[in-house]
Amino acid sequence: MSSDELDIRPGVGAIEAYRYMDTNEWYALAELVDNSIASWERNREVLVDPKTGLARLTVSIRFDPTDNGKIKVWDNAAGINAADFQRAFKPGSAPDDKTSLSRYGLGMKMASIWFADSWKVTTTAFNEEVSRIVEFDVPEIIRTNQERVAPIVRPRGSVDHGTEVELWNLRRTPQGSTVGKMKSHLTQIYRGFIRAGEVEILWNGEPLVYQPPTVLVAPHHETGTKGDPVQWTKNFKIPIDGAEPIHGRALLLAKGKGAEAGLNLFWRGRLIKGNLEPQYKPPSLFPRQTFTGQRLLVDVHLDDFQPTFDKKDFAWNSCPITEDKLLKLLKTALKEPPLDMLDQAENYRATELEGSSKDAARQAVAATVETVQRKGAKTIEAQVSATPPEHDPLPEPQREKFAHTESIVLTISGQIWHIMVNLSDLAQDRGDWLDITDMPGKPGSDGSRRLGVRVSLTNPFTLRYGTNRNAMDILIRFAAGLAIAEITAREAGEKSPGAIRRNLNALLLDVLAEA
Repeated sequence: MSSDELDIRPGVGAIEAYRYMDTNEWYALAELVDNSIASWERNREVLVDPKTGLARLTVSIRFDPTDNGKIKVWDNAAGINAADFQRAFKPGSAPDDKTSLSRYGLGMKMASIWFADSWKVTTTAFNEEVSRIVEFDVPEIIRTNQERVAPIVRPRGSVDHGTEVELWNLRRTPQGSTVGKMKSHLTQIYRGFIRAGEVEILWNGEPLVYQPPTVLVAPHHETGTKGDPVQWTKNFKIPIDGAEPIHGRALLLAKGKGAEAGLNLFWRGRLIKGNLEPQYKPPSLFPRQTFTGQRLLVDVHLDDFQPTFDKKDFAWNSCPITEDKLLKLLKTALKEPPLDMLDQAENYRATELEGSSKDAARQAVAATVETVQRKGAKTIEAQVSATPPEHDPLPEPQREKFAHTESIVLTISGQIWHIMVNLSDLAQDRGDWLDITDMPGKPGSDGSRRLGVRVSLTNPFTLRYGTNRNAMDILIRFAAGLAIAEITAREAGEKSPGAIRRNLNALLLDVLAEA
């Protein structure tokens, strides 16, 4: 083999495997950006601009969807010099520096082969007088079992230093929302570098800008509006045996937004796992369908941990601690005084309805309207035409034991009221979501008013919508409020106060329990 030729083995099998790797557009592009940042970090001292005294990196990404798509990624880093040129193009040949973002020596080759049938690299090292160009025709390499590629060497001309990777004949041309995800996810992945002001990433000439979230400033939920405002942010450090301490920051979002909340795991300043697609919200910290998943944001830096070769996760079996252990330590740190972030995230309620809740309400209205429109006419017609009963007494309870019971004791106009709130898990109570019973005082009793309120856990409405603590909280409170309103209406002499409850039970069973 000529000394000028590049050895691109281990061969066609590996190249074909790269084409069908399990990745996506933003992770593939991130591999190219990683190479630029790694080159810049290794050579900061020699890349300092004598005019500004700064070594600022610019990475420019150009995307053109026409003619099967074209992508160019250019940087003003140190370029690939002659001594490193052979290694840079040999798949799986890792650099000596294992702390850099390009630690595995796979990124540029793997991402380019995954993205495109044709790609080219033009590079000029800062300390050399030539530019080198190497071009790859992937289908031809596979067809001919090619193992060597000859680069073109030219005088550097007016080019100072840096590398450009061009991809064309894309095997997958990003379209529609995918393009937006590429921009937003790259912003998330490199948010630390962007915020520091040392790295500028351009998308078709426009810089990617990271907008930091607004932190919640509010009293502790237990004090309500009377308490002193607190800025809900916490820095933490967790010691780890045999490794550098884990450090991070947790905050509560001023306005709950599920797309911004979550757990972010960083390595060497780069986001590995977190606010990307799919989002990282471990149930131990972010229980499903809770307020915590809308408001808590945690950033954790794991510089001593081992990322996977595609940088989509951590190789936990090669890390100082397991993922499960990390989550347990994080939970402890988040709950430590003086700020229990998990308690506040779950129990704080804003005084105004937030955007995400408004969106959910709009969707709920649309779904409810569609359901009533489709199934409600028959049930409503029967209720409208029904003859009201001459007498509407409450029945006496049929039994005394329930799945769970809580007692409310009130003094109303000098009389003691005992209201038993009962939960039933029996199939026989499926038909009526809410039931109220009269519990007359026994001889020799204190003459108190005794009433029973029963909510059915087997009713289709409860089974469909009572899926978690927050949902059940809403259902039980609504049931209790409706029951007490009926009781007070009876005490005030209303003619048929039970009609609303009976009609509601029919609607919930026959109409509103459906999705």
